[in-house]
Amino acid sequence: SYKGEGFDHRADVVQTQTPINPGNSGGPLFNDAGELVGISTFGSGEGALINFAIASNEVRRLLGETKDRLAPATVIAAAPKPEGKKCEPVTLDTHRTKKDDGVAFVMDVDCNGKADTLLVIPDDKKKPIYLAFDDNENGKFEVVYVDENRDEKFDVAFYDIDEDGKPDLVGYDLNDDMEPGRIEAMKT
Repeated sequence: SYKGEGFDHRADVVQTQTPINPGNSGGPLFNDAGELVGISTFGSGEGALINFAIASNEVRRLLGETKDRLAPATVIAAAPKPEGKKCEPVTLDTHRTKKDDGVAFVMDVDCNGKADTLLVIPDDKKKPIYLAFDDNENGKFEVVYVDENRDEKFDVAFYDIDEDGKPDLVGYDLNDDMEPGRIEAMKT
């Protein structure tokens, strides 16, 4: 529980003896199997090797609360709408993929007139469907969802946290709200 600056926030934390130095906050805390167990947050500060990380279930909850990470069937219904304005997300462009092996839909789901979402549906029914979000509209996708078996439910999500064009985290066991049941770091 954190109290201060006018708010009270409660979150599950993991206590660890893993060294966490100033500047490590926000970094991943992994178990021996390479699974994310938390996000490094704070330490005891009194010389003892007792540190804490926000538990991975809190990370999953946060990802599940963001309304910009939804399956294509729900993108339009759940897209954020600016206050006081009535708008519907729109498809800005539809074209064939560069390899001419599918259709790409360029969309504006936050109703600001700028492209922020890309849906790619390959012609080959054996190839997965991709849904990518560019939340800050800088031309780089922060999250890409993959429907591997084309059952209209996304199976895996790739997160590019540092926006370098390479995924940093992968989420598995996505529920109906696109919240991953398990998040792991990508192996380099």
